[in-house]
Amino acid sequence: MSDAATGSWATPTAEPIDSLALVDRAREALRMAHTLADIGGVMEIAERARRYAKAAKLGLDAENHAAALRLEAEWRAGGMLAEGPKQGPGDYRKRGEIHSVPIPPSQADLGVTKQQAKDWQTVAKVPEPKFRQYVERVKEARRPLTTAGLVQFAKQITRGEHAKQIAAEPPPLPTGPFRVIVADPPWTYASRSTDQTHRARNPYPDMTLDEICAMPVADLAAEDCILWLWTTNAHMREAFDVLDAWGFTHKTILTWVKDRMGTGDWLRGRTEHCLVAVRGRPTVLLTNQTTVLHGPLREHSRKPDEFYALVESLCPGSKVELFARQARDGWVAHGSEVAA
Repeated sequence: MSDAATGSWATPTAEPIDSLALVDRAREALRMAHTLADIGGVMEIAERARRYAKAAKLGLDAENHAAALRLEAEWRAGGMLAEGPKQGPGDYRKRGEIHSVPIPPSQADLGVTKQQAKDWQTVAKVPEPKFRQYVERVKEARRPLTTAGLVQFAKQITRGEHAKQIAAEPPPLPTGPFRVIVADPPWTYASRSTDQTHRARNPYPDMTLDEICAMPVADLAAEDCILWLWTTNAHMREAFDVLDAWGFTHKTILTWVKDRMGTGDWLRGRTEHCLVAVRGRPTVLLTNQTTVLHGPLREHSRKPDEFYALVESLCPGSKVELFARQARDGWVAHGSEVAA
């Protein structure tokens, strides 16, 4: 069910209840549940208890005690929906006889919306140990347990498994030389690397500074080459180490000002930076371009089209993008998740 429960299973109550005892009894009922309707009854009880705990100002612990049961019921319901009915409605024949099969109540009959069914099946993909670890971690962090949070966690796990598959078979580097190199390394964020609930956790495999520095980028570069190296506020110092390791000389910094704020461990970020560096004497068609780039914030790590238009207008010659997310005409795209 959604965090603001709806449908026939959600019945608000103003009557005094022992929410903790009610939840404990409902938890036993959940262990005995065999049908979606049974699980729905547990969801109703858990939601009633959560609402009462909130209205009675019993504190976040009491609210989360009830919410944890509701999430577990949703997790169970999602698994049941994914499996489908063990026996469908209608008639079947056995030795020439026709036997009637009762038609189970539909999701609509039970007050289950399509979005709820989708969310429940998403969270059902979380292995039970990780599900229980998530619940305990959120409780310890003193945050409310919600369906939306669990759905996000489930999606992060799915992306993480996909990332592991990608990391197992990294694509080989292209053959140079290139006059223009754009690189957007997957910097490591130590504070979020193992926290599946972190709002800015990378959805792809990251690399240590030593691993990035060890990349043979110098072998890809023409004698006269310009490098556009993307970095974040948190990794500005490390980015200069990468320039040195790759054999480039820093010239200036381009700052991408996004149309809305993103994440951040200190200030919420609205900027990202691209260090411009050279090897030799590359051709650059400068006129009156500035160090500011305006462009919309897109999905994780994807840079705005305005950036590529700027590079193409300034830098003639062969181009390669390392850690690319999208293929582009006139560019060689190197990356595990390149989309056409």
